[in-house]
Amino acid sequence: MKRDMLHAYQALSIQSLKGFLSWACDQHRGKGGRRRPGIQAVSSLITFWKQYSQAYKQDTSNDIDPLIMTQSQNVIKLITDEKKLNHDPRPSGTMYVNNLAEYNRVLLMTNEMEFQLTGVTANQPDALTQLHYCDLMLTLVRNPHSSTPHLCVGLTALFTKTHLGMKNANTFWLPEIIYDPTLVLSPHVFLLGMLFHIQAFKSPSIRTAEQLYSLGILDRLNQQELPLRDGLLDKFIF
Repeated sequence: MKRDMLHAYQALSIQSLKGFLSWACDQHRGKGGRRRPGIQAVSSLITFWKQYSQAYKQDTSNDIDPLIMTQSQNVIKLITDEKKLNHDPRPSGTMYVNNLAEYNRVLLMTNEMEFQLTGVTANQPDALTQLHYCDLMLTLVRNPHSSTPHLCVGLTALFTKTHLGMKNANTFWLPEIIYDPTLVLSPHVFLLGMLFHIQAFKSPSIRTAEQLYSLGILDRLNQQELPLRDGLLDKFIF
């Protein structure tokens, strides 16, 4: 069985890939004869293809032929039309206001908390070092209880979503650590220190933390983005 599996990997072509993915969509019986719905959505087919690619690399210690990887996107589109797969995204879970209020209360009142920043990179450990300044999102958010706005810093690693076809990118928001005696370890303080040192903000009036937090948000707006200089956008952060 092992030899047959390796032979199938070695004989992989765009034609055999198309037949294999089509076969996978029609499978309604799983292990032990258990019923299964089959692949009914485009997102499920893409996930199945990604799992197959990872299994291929694990079993052969090689990547799939780049030409097959490129053509696979056309194969997925073709199978999607043939099988009439659903394009609608899966609905996200519902979070109620009470749950969000409790989450924020715990977050702000906890004295010690560990954030795994690189955990969001999943199985791509180099994703953090590949971040560019264009992947940064800095937004001032109106504070209803103070004239000083909150600064929200987000990271959107678009390049991690393009290997097996473009998907919706997720933005990871860095926590603003408030109760911490070692603020130099705060992601906000560390990142802002870098940005101020290289004078990264497009506005010439933002050169220090005092100038940043003294900014007001435009009338009738609840948030305001802070763009960086165009010359930095294609440069690495780290």
